[in-house]
Amino acid sequence: MIYYMCSKRIWVISEIYYPIKTSTGYYLTEIAEYLVTKGLDVHVICTGSTYNEGESMSLLREECHKGVNIHRVFPPNLDKNNFFKRTLRLFFSSFQLFLKVLFWVQRGDELLGQVKTWQGLRAKLALSLR
Repeated sequence: MIYYMCSKRIWVISEIYYPIKTSTGYYLTEIAEYLVTKGLDVHVICTGSTYNEGESMSLLREECHKGVNIHRVFPPNLDKNNFFKRTLRLFFSSFQLFLKVLFWVQRGDELLGQVKTWQGLRAKLALSLR
């Protein structure tokens, strides 16, 4: 008999991820890449938003970087320095991340969320709706 060991699927939910150069993006990228080295199936759901001026790069909607499967959503690029527009941007990105989690994450998958922006809570809510 041949047995296949299924690797556990881990979902990292974050607004910011590779290649955006912020502390959050750096640490979550390092954690996700480390989990891949341990044989886990790691997926990241993040936004394609840039954080700082001059970070205009073409990000792919789907890509694999160092074994991590990255799935991006692209909320409207509204001015983060204007409170109202920043709030709208956060709402749109949160809603898009929520939908992605709702349709992609399966029962039994593990979640790692960036608490600061409530992705972890939205992910748990999405799973409870299934």
